[in-house]
Amino acid sequence: MTIKRKIFITNTIMILVALLVLLGVGSLLLTIFQHTFLTHQSENSELSTYTTQVQQMLKEEGYGTDWQQWADALGDYDFHLAVFDTEGETVYSNLNENETESVASIGEQGDNNTESGHHDHGHASEITVSTFFINNVTVLSAGLPADDTLYHFYAASGGSGDTFFSTDKHVFQLFLLLFIAIGAVVILAILYCSRMFTKKLVMQIMEPVDQLAAAAERIEGGDLTQPVVYRQDDEFRNVCDSFNQMQEHLKEGMGKNAAYEKARTEMISGISHDLRTPLTSVKGYIKGLKDGVAVTEEKRQQYLDIAYSCACDMEGLLSKLFYYSKLETGNMPFYKQSTDVKEYLQHYVEGRKKDLTAQHAFLEFHSTCQEDCFLGIDQEQMKRVFDNFVENSIKYAGTRPLIMRILLEKRSDDSVVITFSDNGNGVEREKLPYLFDQFYRGDEARSDGEGSGLGLYVCQYIVKEHGGIIRAENQGGLHLMMYFGNNEGEV
Repeated sequence: MTIKRKIFITNTIMILVALLVLLGVGSLLLTIFQHTFLTHQSENSELSTYTTQVQQMLKEEGYGTDWQQWADALGDYDFHLAVFDTEGETVYSNLNENETESVASIGEQGDNNTESGHHDHGHASEITVSTFFINNVTVLSAGLPADDTLYHFYAASGGSGDTFFSTDKHVFQLFLLLFIAIGAVVILAILYCSRMFTKKLVMQIMEPVDQLAAAAERIEGGDLTQPVVYRQDDEFRNVCDSFNQMQEHLKEGMGKNAAYEKARTEMISGISHDLRTPLTSVKGYIKGLKDGVAVTEEKRQQYLDIAYSCACDMEGLLSKLFYYSKLETGNMPFYKQSTDVKEYLQHYVEGRKKDLTAQHAFLEFHSTCQEDCFLGIDQEQMKRVFDNFVENSIKYAGTRPLIMRILLEKRSDDSVVITFSDNGNGVEREKLPYLFDQFYRGDEARSDGEGSGLGLYVCQYIVKEHGGIIRAENQGGLHLMMYFGNNEGEV
């Protein structure tokens, strides 16, 4: 699962959980409020229990203008009394505030029923009783004649004095308190869920990051042996795999650099040794001439020839070292010109025959080309390549007489293949891939103190600069094959 998908799913779950919590809490809160409100409505939306008894008392019993006696009798039924004269002046009242407001609203409307309540008329010969239910207060209204005066008589029952509004206000306050308290709990729950899911997501993201940071510190300390282990299938998997590949490349590079430095040191040591040997000989023979050891002209000439030969050997070694420095800096010059390769190789073979015969070695040239074969080459550099092939065969072929062959072929696609081979023992199979590596020497013992490991590396460099490819194979001896392109002047 990708990190993008993880983040999306985690945030979705977090929001979904929060909404479910809000839904649950809201449902619970509504249930509590509904139960309280309906109970209140049920208790306060009905007429007083003793309404019928009071109606009957007003119709049948008469206490005259003894209002206290009326109040006491009504009090037995949880009713209160208010009496007004024809002028609207209060004669007697023991109503509470809510009952007074309800009675006042009836007085404003007369003896007719209002929209907010309902009434019921009972009839007697003298008294008419009207029943009202206003703001949860039961009010019985009647006209009571006494002492030639018509008194407006009101019996009201509002329970403990709470109106619907006041009770509803308490319920609302309760609802508000519950809402605030439970809302705070919900907010804390959402924050906790958010923190929990975020922490889990951060842990999933930081795990590979921490591993990569630790691996970087290990690499900085030189430890390239421990890979980063990450088993999740997301974007970090590719990052960790790339990091491990980088670590492997660094490890291989460090190994190659170590081997390169070792070989470089050995090369310098070898060249120093190779220079010291002829230099010692030159000093010895010159000292012999100075000391008069060579008394005859023939002896002096012999000493001079040997010293000159040793100086030539040193010049060759220094030339190789100088050539290598040009190779490393990329300053080796190439002067290519269109050349008939067949004729060029024939001249080369003829020029080497004389000195090779003295070493019991023979060089042959064969060509399958029926016509001229032109390539753009640097003749001096290519001579260096073939000279190196010949010198290596003489040193390492391990057979006498040594027979070397140069074969020139032109293929159907006009590409040119030049193969150098000998009848020697070849090269061990496991060493073939490394023949063209820098400083590589097949015989690591360096028993004869010769060879710098640069020869075939330089040959490969020259062939590549000509746009060619060089390969090595064992086919009854070592075969070095060079493949060149098919355009004149572009190899």
